[in-house]
Amino acid sequence: MLLGLYISWHNHRKPSKLIYHIVTVLTYTVLTIGVGFSIKHHGGINSFTQLLEIGVMFGFLLSGYYIAKNNPIGWLFFMIGNICMAALMYLQNAQILMVQQLISLFFVVYGFINSIKYKPNNRCTGRE
Repeated sequence: MLLGLYISWHNHRKPSKLIYHIVTVLTYTVLTIGVGFSIKHHGGINSFTQLLEIGVMFGFLLSGYYIAKNNPIGWLFFMIGNICMAALMYLQNAQILMVQQLISLFFVVYGFINSIKYKPNNRCTGRE
């Protein structure tokens, strides 16, 4: 999110490699701490819901990271986050929230299709 804010603030100029490096280290550090804390707190991965929560965390953090870098893979991570959150809402008998997650999934698919359509040089290869 910080990288996206930086790019927007500076009129879409390419950020320096230092900014990219800081954001990369920060993103993967937060993911590692989050997964590590979950595993330590629960004594391992003990339930399907815990796995879904980790999927939500990975999906939303990595989607923001890759979308800010104009990489279409970010939209795929966003889909993972939405699907995991919809499954969690279903398991908690929150059908209205589940439907909202599934509706928002259509917008994410639309974003993914447009990112592929308008960025033909970057077809989910993982390269920036």
